[in-house]
Amino acid sequence: MELSIDTSTHFANIALSNEGEPILQLTWHSKHNHTVELTRNITLLMDSSRLTSNQITAIMLAVG
Repeated sequence: MELSIDTSTHFANIALSNEGEPILQLTWHSKHNHTVELTRNITLLMDSSRLTSNQITAIMLAVG
C-alpha cells in the first residue's frame, strides 16, 4: 500500500494505491495551511479506506 502526497500547489492531494493501482484520493484547496491540514486529511483518508498506518509500505512525495 502506498501513500502519495502532493502539497506543491494550492490544490493539495493525497492518495492511496496498491502496487500503483489507485484506491482512494482526496484533493482540497489550501492557501497556506498545508501543514495544518495534511495530518487531518491523511487520517480522514486512512479512516475512509479502513486501512491502518502499518499497511503503508511506501510514501511518495511530490517535490515542487
